[in-house]
Amino acid sequence: MVDVVRPLKEVHGHAPARAVGLAWIGLDQTAHSLAVKLDAPERMVPRQPLRIPVHVGGVAAGQPAWVSLAAVDEGILQLTRFETPDPAAFLFGKRQLGFDMRDDSGPLLDGDAAAGQVREGGDAGGSIGGASLAATSIRIVSLFSGPVALDGDGNGIVTVEVPDFEGQLRLMALAWSRTGVGRAEGRVTVRDPVLADLSLPRFLAPGDDATLAVSVALSLIHI
Repeated sequence: MVDVVRPLKEVHGHAPARAVGLAWIGLDQTAHSLAVKLDAPERMVPRQPLRIPVHVGGVAAGQPAWVSLAAVDEGILQLTRFETPDPAAFLFGKRQLGFDMRDDSGPLLDGDAAAGQVREGGDAGGSIGGASLAATSIRIVSLFSGPVALDGDGNGIVTVEVPDFEGQLRLMALAWSRTGVGRAEGRVTVRDPVLADLSLPRFLAPGDDATLAVSVALSLIHI
């Protein structure tokens, strides 16, 4: 950071007499990067455990390492355009400077200049100070394995229990050791060979009779 201060001159009046310049110096973070590989199947049947072999390269000899995995419904993630977390970008990326400047040059600036407005805000509703979200019967699949220790070669197996679900799961793995971090992602399609759907009336009164429609679809994808 460079701070430049010049003398006041009548020709400039009370124009700003200082300037601050910032420049970032990039550092090579290869030594802190872990290569994470997921050996996940492309397809599976629901209502059973999903076992995913994981290999993490780049761990220093003799150092312990861990991995955690989240499996979330891809349709839910697409609603908010959620991106797989990148620990390297969070830890080593550019950040706003964590300090402010205070000196005697501030009172010399033009007092008629408009101060910048601080803009803040959030959602209009929500459970705090507004109406809560409506109840829904849709089951959202969001699974998390927790930390799983890897062996001396950087290998491990992560297991999550997949419920009764039809769709695609995004697998998001984060690995870390004492000196490095890494990530990987994958997708697995969860589908039954035969899909049955029952169409029910939206409401019934006592004594009513109803005809229910049942649709059966055969999956063309072999699992």
